[in-house]
Amino acid sequence: MNVLEHFIKEIHSVRDITEEFKQHSGREPAEPLLQVDLTYDCYGIITRETKTFWKSDFERAKKEGYFMA
Repeated sequence: MNVLEHFIKEIHSVRDITEEFKQHSGREPAEPLLQVDLTYDCYGIITRETKTFWKSDFERAKKEGYFMA
């Protein structure tokens, strides 16, 4: 499987789901978890989707303008 660049076109909403994770799994995550509703472009295919990111990964993706998936 190839990992491709997904360029962020628009971020619609960001929701912290850390508490939900703790209740579901019974353990504390290493860092906050975010559920992000975004539109991205991957080789001309534009998609709107809800994705889950670690907070540090999402901050890096916002800064760089893309994420790998």
